[in-house]
Amino acid sequence: MNTATPILSAVIVNWNGREPLRVCLESLFRYEKTANMEIIVSDNASTDGSVAMLKAEFPAVRVIENGENLGFGAGNNRALAVARGEYVLMLNPDMEFIEPGLEKLIAFMAARPSAGLIGCRVENPDGTFMRQCRRGYPDPISAFYKASGLIHLFPRHPRIARYFYGGEPEDAVMPVDAVSGSFMLARREALKKAGHFCEEYFMYVEDVDLCRNIRAAGYETLYAPLMRIRHHNGRCVAKMPRRAAFYHYHMTRSHLVLYRKDGALSTLVYWPIALRYILVSLLNGNRHLSAHLREFAAIRSGKATEAMRRL
Repeated sequence: MNTATPILSAVIVNWNGREPLRVCLESLFRYEKTANMEIIVSDNASTDGSVAMLKAEFPAVRVIENGENLGFGAGNNRALAVARGEYVLMLNPDMEFIEPGLEKLIAFMAARPSAGLIGCRVENPDGTFMRQCRRGYPDPISAFYKASGLIHLFPRHPRIARYFYGGEPEDAVMPVDAVSGSFMLARREALKKAGHFCEEYFMYVEDVDLCRNIRAAGYETLYAPLMRIRHHNGRCVAKMPRRAAFYHYHMTRSHLVLYRKDGALSTLVYWPIALRYILVSLLNGNRHLSAHLREFAAIRSGKATEAMRRL
């Protein structure tokens, strides 16, 4: 095992994503130089043979076996606690490298000391631009434009479409509020100053929170389309029954956590979010609606518990 300090630590959180993870790692080894890289997979108690596959096919990969599904942020934090690289790449298991580019991104960050965290150009499976790879802060107004569909009617409007930076070129380096958690390259020093991921989130929105904390620590968060990578979005979650309900619950929950943390969760914001959740839940037969609403109220008051986070 190479004991030299690596330049880059690549961190992947996995939960029952054996096949996408295999593709991700195969493409990483195919396109990138890994001599000065350590690769760490934080496995959230997968039951699909992911760990056995890693040990058999990728012996150079360090595997952290978590005893339960810790969620995205906490799973990352377990790996970040042992990562040694000067730079850290946080990567989803359903990403596929389609060209080399990590050296270019690291060189860009080395030449720009203010850059704390960057994202690259992420593409959909058909090669089109995945606009979620650069995002504005989801303040309540921007969230309304997105939820109401207005953002789709006016995709290039500077205010209505600001959540996706509508109208901005796809090939230009630019400061952004957030990049996608599917691909985030950060200075380890900046991550430490930002406090890593907030574990109050279970899934979704952690990337927005982390980017905000990186900026609060004195660094820039940037979209830098110096390389392309492909995102086979949701392949690890797609096999879950009631995927839509899972997404709706965790996305709602995570936004409530975000708004409470930044002080934006007033009654004016809370009730439209709660009422929308109630309506969608009734339409989809959500049997856990009462428990979820109790949890949302606890989040609003800052009294949510670890047990509630596991609902």
